[in-house]
Amino acid sequence: MKSGSVEQKDYVTTIPFIFRAGLPIIKVTVNGHEGWFLFDTGAPNVLSKAFAEKLNLSSLATGSVNDSGGNTVDNQAYVLVSEINIGGINFKNTGAIIQDLSASAIFECLDFDGIIGANLMRTAHWKIDYLKKEISFSDALSKLKTKETYKTVLFKAKISGTPVVDIKLNDVTVKNLTFDTGSNGEISISRTALETLMKQETLKKTYSVGPQSYGVSGISKTDTIIYSTIARIKLGEVPLNNKVIEFSTDGHIIGTRFLKNYEIIMDWKSNQIYMAKHSEFDYDTVENFGFGLDYRNEGLFVGSLFEDVDSKNKLHIGDQILQLDTLDFENASADFICGLILESDWAYAKKEMIDITILRDNEKFSFQLEKINLLPSE
Repeated sequence: MKSGSVEQKDYVTTIPFIFRAGLPIIKVTVNGHEGWFLFDTGAPNVLSKAFAEKLNLSSLATGSVNDSGGNTVDNQAYVLVSEINIGGINFKNTGAIIQDLSASAIFECLDFDGIIGANLMRTAHWKIDYLKKEISFSDALSKLKTKETYKTVLFKAKISGTPVVDIKLNDVTVKNLTFDTGSNGEISISRTALETLMKQETLKKTYSVGPQSYGVSGISKTDTIIYSTIARIKLGEVPLNNKVIEFSTDGHIIGTRFLKNYEIIMDWKSNQIYMAKHSEFDYDTVENFGFGLDYRNEGLFVGSLFEDVDSKNKLHIGDQILQLDTLDFENASADFICGLILESDWAYAKKEMIDITILRDNEKFSFQLEKINLLPSE
């Protein structure tokens, strides 16, 4: 995980990325074979099993790998990749893990061949421009840092190079959150931090139950997610006020739904992140129909439910969704559902009232659900 170097000297280059399900995907050539790769600071390099078969790599070791959903996969092969070419720049002799990226229906939708991870990124300086959908990288920070408005965040690097940062919630400092461009979530923190906060003051909160995210190994474990508005938040020099924080058993991530509001520069030489804001992070309330979605190969299902709302009395976790507002899923193809997931833009979410039809124990039920502000902003 610590090996690797860049062949070129005195370089700066810019490549485009595409958004799939709110995640940055780039085109990469590995040992002469072209593919699409997730640009993921929260992971090391990964090759899908299908892509790795083209490369004839020898396993150097095996080990266990934990994904962001709290799942552990054993006997994963570690390999050395002689050349990864990104935008004409050659990254030599970096480590990678070979994983089955088809284990999750969501990851099959993403349709990518692997991950460019932090163990490769640490050999250069990187800038992510979410507005232009561009990633620039260079041998020198000065070639990327062109603004005066950057706020600084210090980080520590894991063995894999993954950056972890501290965040301050009111007067409580929470340590070692993964700064994760490979997560399309918000700011997710361990529930133990919430318990500490609650000792200092009463906080308004709501919660949902069920598996609510996906990692490379599939859907996450069932968990209770608590949502609470925190008055004062500070990530390094970056201030936030009155934003919703999610608290869960394994919460430890700062994801792209937050990060995309900034231009970001990553500097592994000084262990600093530079962030220049271009839009407001708008997560200041929890307003929805009281349920979350779970996509499987068999179709779309109710994945999680909020407590103390109307949908809790009508829906069950695991109900198959046949009709969701104007969308028909009873006969929908996997490509149709994948398209909606990749766009991350569900029309029903913008409405105040929807109809839903579900299948439970081979019986159909239809309900009308009203959008509820579960955590009103003040």
